[in-house]
Amino acid sequence: MSLSLNAIITIIVTAICTVVLQLLVQKTKLGKAMRAVSEDMGAARLMGINVNTTISFTFALGSALAGIGAVLYSMAYSQATPTMGIMLGTKAFVAAVLGGIGSIPGAVIGGLLVGFAEVFVSALGLSGLEGRRRVPAPYHRARREAHRHPRPYDERESVRRQTWKRIWQPRASR
Repeated sequence: MSLSLNAIITIIVTAICTVVLQLLVQKTKLGKAMRAVSEDMGAARLMGINVNTTISFTFALGSALAGIGAVLYSMAYSQATPTMGIMLGTKAFVAAVLGGIGSIPGAVIGGLLVGFAEVFVSALGLSGLEGRRRVPAPYHRARREAHRHPRPYDERESVRRQTWKRIWQPRASR
């Protein structure tokens, strides 16, 4: 059993991000402000914490971590779809609940548990809903072939196009 370079990079980056985030939240002034605002926004405001700045920093930090996750995900799976984040978000939520909401190392452990469970269930062949990460090559070929050859006439498609034109096409002034 050998790990790919992508898997090794993902493990290292995950460990670094976990340690840095844990240190930021537990050891810095801004981390203390983040914890105070999440606990009681009114009390944090009364203690002199700039709530808006803290919330903005938290969203920026979350966005940066989401970007790191997206890069790591795209290294492993080269296909992108508009709905690919739905299953990832669901798994992340389950991982956070399993690991304990508010615990950064717990969320990572919860993510590992979700991943191990997914691999185990998939290996046993018990589920056909394991995230739809890999699309077999014949599917791609079939889609390419469908785009090369025009589809047969479909009355519903014609009605859709006519409706679209009636709604969005600019009319001449009367």
